[in-house]
Amino acid sequence: PARPILSVQLVNETSAAVIWTPQQSSSPLLEILGFRLTYGLKNDSQSFSVDFRPEERQHNVTGLRPGGVYSFLLAARGRSGYGEEAQDELSVPEFPPKGFPQLSERVNATCCSLRFTWLPPNGSERNDVFTGYALTYEEVGGGVEARTLMLPADASSYTVHGLNPDRAYAVRMSAHNGAGCCTERRPSTQVRHSGALAWASHTELNPEIPPTPTPPATNPTRPVTSGGVNVGGC
Repeated sequence: PARPILSVQLVNETSAAVIWTPQQSSSPLLEILGFRLTYGLKNDSQSFSVDFRPEERQHNVTGLRPGGVYSFLLAARGRSGYGEEAQDELSVPEFPPKGFPQLSERVNATCCSLRFTWLPPNGSERNDVFTGYALTYEEVGGGVEARTLMLPADASSYTVHGLNPDRAYAVRMSAHNGAGCCTERRPSTQVRHSGALAWASHTELNPEIPPTPTPPATNPTRPVTSGGVNVGGC
């Protein structure tokens, strides 16, 4: 049979629609008895094949790798075997992670440092493998430019040193990959030092809008629990 007309279109971040149109012939020797689709990552030895009935015209491929380039081959099958293959390629774009690391509400504080722990974004929000984290912190109302630290993907905690006592700090964290970081609203943690006491509250803030400092505790000499957040002394 003659080579079909093949088209591959991206449906979402990890799936594509493969659509084909056969070229009909009046000769019974060229009657189409089915189709075979073969696809895989370009320059990769592993490929997948799927057979279709003669009346089928479309197939959805799922589980594509963000950032990968895929090759698709489709041939019609006749009485004498498979005809010439139609070929198409698809480049799957890489997207930044949708989700954010989940900062723990429990923050270990000393007079001049804060230790944060977090969980990575869940699997459905990662957009393939992320390559690291960006941790940004700044003193609220201090007029000092925020500092951003790049941390490896296998990290799950970090201690920020050199902080000033009796100051409120805003901490933001995001995961990133080859396409960058998520640019949407980021979950933020506000933390304030007050002598030997620190507390934290979780909220969602626009990165461009400075957060409002958390009010100080009424009794700085003993550990307290406020709003479900465990607070302790140094």
